[in-house]
Formats: sequence, structure tokens, C-alpha cells
Amino acid sequence: MADPSDPTGLKMKPGGNSRTLAKLALVRDIAYVTFGKYGQYLITLVTLPLIARTLGTDGVGLLAVGMSAYFLGSLLIDMGITTFLAAELRDEDVRSLRGNYLAIRLGILSVIVCIASVVLVFDTHPHIRMVVVGLVCGGVSAMGEGWILLGQARFGRLMIIEMCGRVLYLVLIVAILPNVRTPYVAMFCLAGSSLVSVVWTWTSTIREYGMPRRPKAIGPMVRMGIPVLTSRMLENTYEQGVATLFSLSLSARSLGIFSASDRPVQAASSMLDAIGFGLLPRFAARRQAADFWHTIRRGILGVFLLSVVFAVALALVAPFAIPLVFGDNFRAAVPVMQLQAFILPGTAVASFVTTAVLPVCRDARGVLYGSLIGTACILIFLGVALHNHSVWTVVTGMLVAETVVACFYLLRVRHLIRLHPLVRPENSGTEKSLQHGTAKSGGA
Repeated sequence: MADPSDPTGLKMKPGGNSRTLAKLALVRDIAYVTFGKYGQYLITLVTLPLIARTLGTDGVGLLAVGMSAYFLGSLLIDMGITTFLAAELRDEDVRSLRGNYLAIRLGILSVIVCIASVVLVFDTHPHIRMVVVGLVCGGVSAMGEGWILLGQARFGRLMIIEMCGRVLYLVLIVAILPNVRTPYVAMFCLAGSSLVSVVWTWTSTIREYGMPRRPKAIGPMVRMGIPVLTSRMLENTYEQGVATLFSLSLSARSLGIFSASDRPVQAASSMLDAIGFGLLPRFAARRQAADFWHTIRRGILGVFLLSVVFAVALALVAPFAIPLVFGDNFRAAVPVMQLQAFILPGTAVASFVTTAVLPVCRDARGVLYGSLIGTACILIFLGVALHNHSVWTVVTGMLVAETVVACFYLLRVRHLIRLHPLVRPENSGTEKSLQHGTAKSGGA
């Protein structure tokens, strides 16, 4: 097991060389997360052209709905609390955490499967059927134990596991999709590849910790998860869940155009997300350090500047990238992507705060408040889209929502700095364990 006192895997001693090694270790871990957890976007360079040319704009539009539902299904199962649990890993009984978390996830997945079965039998609307298929596939993908490796800062192992799954996805798409040309096949290929991560991480954690304990006193975890899940679900209405939310207001072709713009932007956003994941175990280990908040400020500034560079780069390459990857039928997505690229500064700042800062502070309320604000913004634009059926309304809504939410999170961090100059366990709002205590959200 990773040394709890050294989440980077490198013992640090005072001196310039140790600081250099710490920075190199951070870069290494961010690279691991980028190429592992988000390595799907390297495989996407091959799968996207094949899918776009095989399914066409209408098929890509339906697949966009399914992929959006896939993210929502994954979120429903893990309740959005994986980073919170990873931050607690060094303070809690791991086997009890695993047992309680497994029981919760199995219960939610059973409900989703039952609902999906009913819908598939009685509903024939293609968008609705694709939504329930995506929910089930995403739910299965979230049954793994990757959060344990995240809490241990074992990013190298996570990279290997995730990339093996992505390679399998590529093999399945190339072998099956040209022969069975339907968006459902693409979704089932993605679900099948996710089993690599599920099986591998469970095998790894069982070997290290043994079987999970019987579920006991899961109430505190559920109470912590409800506001986090609610906030994450709301957050997805203006992020990965946009295609699902707007599926009934746009035609399949318009959804296909939106997907061609959205996929490259989400790929860039996910690369920026890796910074927060890489810093999470470090922040959790250093939450009593005197320079904790100074480090947070520098991190936010760095992420913002990097995201601006990404946004400008995407806007410049859009006229060449869209036709190259998706084909000439998707040229209408070029100006859409040039606007959507500028959601990146907002998404990057919001992701950094909600991934690496608020979980360490146990500030579930802050995540909820930000998500409510973003959802309120996107619902206004949904009302407009129901009347004009324009993809421009969707992208403008995302841009406004992400920017407003990022500004809120900056104010939230400022509030936490005043509230807790030093972040200590007794100030976090969770003095007892998740199994036997009462977990409460920090902040006001």
C-alpha cells in the first residue's frame, strides 16, 4: 500500500533537489491521469472517423445521446463521491468503505436495470431507448475500484488499466461496427471495454485488502452522497449531459453537428481535469500546511492560463480538424466548435476546484450551490432551444453556464479561505468516520 505520509511515492526531504523531484512527480502523475483515465481521446482519433463515416450525421447524433447518458449512468452509480472517498482513504477503514460503497452502487444499478428493462419493452422512441442503454452501460462502468488507486496516488497503474480498456474498445469498434451499423453497437463496445477496468481494479484491491466488509451504517455515506450526487447531476446538465437534456429540442442531424464540436472540446477539457486529479492526494496530505491556500491560488491561476491556450488552439485548428476527423458532412460544426472552445477556461477552473479543493475541505455544499447556478443558466437556454431548435442556443448556454459557475467557485474558495485559514480535520465538518460517524458538509 502507498505510504500515507507520501502520496507522491517519493520521500521528500528539505532542499532544492527534493522540491525538483516533487514537481517532476506531479508532472508524472498528471501525465498518468491524462493518458490513462482520459486516454480514450487518443483511441478516439481512430474510432471517431470510423464511427462518423459509418453512422452518418443522424447516427452520430443518436450516439451523442447515448454517450451523454453513459456519463449520467456512471455518475448515478458512483454518486460523484469518488474523489471525496479518495481524500478520506488515509483516515478510514478501507474494507468498510469498500463494503458500504459496493452495497450502495449495487442497489442503484439494480434500480436502473429494472427501469431500463421496462422502457426497452414498452417505449419505441429512439432517443429514449438510447438514453436507457447509455445509463445501464455507464452504470456498469462505474462498478470498479479505481477510486482506491486514486486515493493511493497509483496513477501509473490506473493509466495501464484504463489504456488496456481503450485498446479493447478500438478492437471491438473496428471488428464489429462496420458489419452492424447501429449506434447501439458502439455503446455496447464501450461498455464491454469498461469491464477491463472493473475486473482489474477489483482483482487488485481484493489481493491487497481482501474482500470488502459487510455493509454497516451506510447512512452517513448516503447522506454525504445525496448532495454531491445532486450537484453532479445538475452539473452534467451543462456539461456531458447536454446532449441528453437537449435531445428532444434538436433533430438527430443537429445533435450530430453538436457532437462533432463537443467531442474535441470535451477531450481538451478532460486533459485539464487531470491536473485536479493529480493534485488531489497531495492536497489531502497537506491540508494542515501553512502554504495550503497559497498553493491553491497558484494552481487555479495556472489551470486558467493553460485553459486559455487550449481554447485559442482549438478555435484555430477547428477548420482543419473537423473535416479531417469527421468528414465533409460535418463542416457546419466548425464555427460551433470555435465558439464552444471558449468554455474551457470556465470548465477548467470549476473542475479544479470541485476535484482537488472542495473534496479536501469536505465542502459538498459548495459543489451543490455551484451546480444549481449552472443548471439555472442552462435551463433558460433550454427554454429558448425548444422554440428555435438551434444548436447555437445549446453552445451559448454552455458557455454562459460554465463561466458563471467558475466565477462562483472562485468566490467560494475565497469564502473558505476566510472561514478556515488552515484546513484541519476538526474544521472540515466530518469528525467521525463515514462508517460510524455523521458526515457533514463543510462551509456555509
